[in-house]
Amino acid sequence: MSAKDITGIARIIAGVDTYTDVPYRLGIVETNGRRGILRGTIEVTQAVISSLHDLGESTIELGSVLGWFKFIVTDVPRREIKLTGWIKASSLKTRP
Repeated sequence: MSAKDITGIARIIAGVDTYTDVPYRLGIVETNGRRGILRGTIEVTQAVISSLHDLGESTIELGSVLGWFKFIVTDVPRREIKLTGWIKASSLKTRP
């Protein structure tokens, strides 16, 4: 088993709000040739992370390679998130 972090810039859709250019860091673990995403962090203001926490589940785009995921905020002070599921991009109605 090996673990590493990946970083990038995300777009978040939370209700009627969209946040762009959000830096993220996710822990990736590889076991027997299969990859799994662990928890991660996003770099947003305290007001935004609190709002995302209160909203519950939101959507994050982790670039064109990883795609769209549902996530929840698990730790507001540390800005930690947990991905809860992959979303098929064709099922999304996004705003530019």
